[in-house]
Amino acid sequence: IEGLNNHIANLDQVVEQLQKGLRDDKAQFDNEREDRRKKREEKVNKEMQAQISALQAEMKDQEDGLPDKEEVLQQLLEHNVRRMVHLIQRATEQAKEEENLKKAKQALHRGEVQ
Repeated sequence: IEGLNNHIANLDQVVEQLQKGLRDDKAQFDNEREDRRKKREEKVNKEMQAQISALQAEMKDQEDGLPDKEEVLQQLLEHNVRRMVHLIQRATEQAKEEENLKKAKQALHRGEVQ
């Protein structure tokens, strides 16, 4: 009986050591898994930051390629002035044509009346 008790005590120690080893292995596995997760997260963050930086650079290049706001406004103003001058010329020509037509009608009317 004493030998069995010793054997049981030894088995209890072995079971305890195995359980401790399992707990240690599980803790190590959990730590490694967490490390891998953090590394993946850091990699994704770096990739996203690189994409953001690339997009910001592209936007900056596009902004640099755009004409200055004042320049655009000046060009628009010049275009509108040219358009107004053209419209005024057309209106003046049309008014002259209408006046000539009116005079011609009056002359024709005077000719018919006489």
